[in-house]
Amino acid sequence: MKLSFIAHSETGPVRKNNQDSGYASPRLLVVADGMGGAAAGDLASAVAIDQFRRVDERAAADRDHTLRGEDMLALLAGAITRANDKIADLVADDPELEGMGTTVSAYLFDGDRLALAHIGDSRAYLMRDGELRRTTHDHSWVQSLIDEGKITEEEAATHPHRNLLLKVLNGQAATEPDLELVDIEPGDRLLICSDGLSGLTDDESITRAMRRPELTDALDELIDLAHAGGGIDNITIVLADVQGDDERPAATGTGEAAVAPLGEPVTNDDGTEDTLVRTPPAAGAGSDAPAEALEPIVLGAATERAIPAVRHRTAAERAAAESDEQLLVESERDDEHERYAPTSPPRRRWLRIALGVLAAVVLLGIGALAGNAWIGTQYYVGVAGENVAIYRGLPDDVAGVPLSQVSEVTETRVSDLPRYFRDRVAENIRASDLPGARNTVAELRAAAELCIAQRNTEPPLDPQPTPTAPPGPTPGTGESVAPGASPSAGTTPAPRDTGSANPSPTTTSPTPGVTQECG
Repeated sequence: MKLSFIAHSETGPVRKNNQDSGYASPRLLVVADGMGGAAAGDLASAVAIDQFRRVDERAAADRDHTLRGEDMLALLAGAITRANDKIADLVADDPELEGMGTTVSAYLFDGDRLALAHIGDSRAYLMRDGELRRTTHDHSWVQSLIDEGKITEEEAATHPHRNLLLKVLNGQAATEPDLELVDIEPGDRLLICSDGLSGLTDDESITRAMRRPELTDALDELIDLAHAGGGIDNITIVLADVQGDDERPAATGTGEAAVAPLGEPVTNDDGTEDTLVRTPPAAGAGSDAPAEALEPIVLGAATERAIPAVRHRTAAERAAAESDEQLLVESERDDEHERYAPTSPPRRRWLRIALGVLAAVVLLGIGALAGNAWIGTQYYVGVAGENVAIYRGLPDDVAGVPLSQVSEVTETRVSDLPRYFRDRVAENIRASDLPGARNTVAELRAAAELCIAQRNTEPPLDPQPTPTAPPGPTPGTGESVAPGASPSAGTTPAPRDTGSANPSPTTTSPTPGVTQECG
């Protein structure tokens, strides 16, 4: 089998720069959605694509076809690890880059099946016989709510916390991707996209577009769907058809939206550029050329964002970055050397023992510094008194000594939050970094404000009639209420609709899954 592929990346009608990156070749399809705004999300996605481009070079050199199955998964996992390490090094060199990150979704093809690697909320799909299914699972808060049965897919599309990611490639330690082998067959169609498409349209509409016979037609319709959904994010799409060995591969490139000459960007009316790339088959190759002769496509930020070199690390920095396992290995090597070293005279033996103790103390000190340095990069959102607060460190203690301290106390009161969020804050919400914690706090504040607004619009619980008012019929009942008497249960005025837990069928809560939990 072989892949016929096409790809597209654009800034979109709202954003000012493209932080998405993409890559497509006969062996590898990747989309990386950068995040961080001014904190260089475009750099993060370009770093990821650079590492995956090297994976493709390794796969292209595998002439003996030994790179299969678990080996492909290991290769993808290694690319993600190296990209994450590079992002960490860049942030260490330039603190202004703190907060940048990227999602990654990738298919690696060995001629028989796919290896999938995924982290974040970009999506990969597979269509077979006209039926579309996702092969990735979003690493987002709203997806966790869907998994727990607390909200529906429809509510997730408009949820105020839909952009909160639980896992992303940002230089932090928790970057374990989802890895899976996917069986394919001729006639299958593959899609990888950023949430500039999947976050603005539903799977049913994507399915209809994917059923178009020609890849270019399918791509153009997917782009139209993203624009119709508001076009509020960068849009990156990689499409591929799985073909039998006897089929002719189609030329690679972009859809009709790419009207620029080969290899040149499209300039928008506002002066911004969409990094659209048309890549024809290799020189001298026609439409009958083998798939291996088709040139790879690089898309988006990866075509124009330079990746800075990382400066040389000092010994102290390298020691702080070492893991406990590495320290243990070094210690075991020292013990092994001492075990088989020649016996020294008594005086020199005492000196050796003293030096050994000193070395052990130094190693422990380095380990403590490394652990403390790592703890200092961790953040979570919890409770401080009656308010929501951001903590630096871990929500644990060692021998009664807390491993965290309050970094920021917000004005948001825990009692103003919806019940579900109160419980989550009480259990502590982990964040990948300080900007991530602040984003969580901002979303919690928005949820609290909705609850406060709901509470302020509720009518008084026990309205009192005017004492001098004469008895009269209660509207809609034909009965009278004596002066000064409280209305009976059957005559209590109906409260106004305030978005409570049981709205009428014609009322839609502005924040599905949030205002219903206020109280």
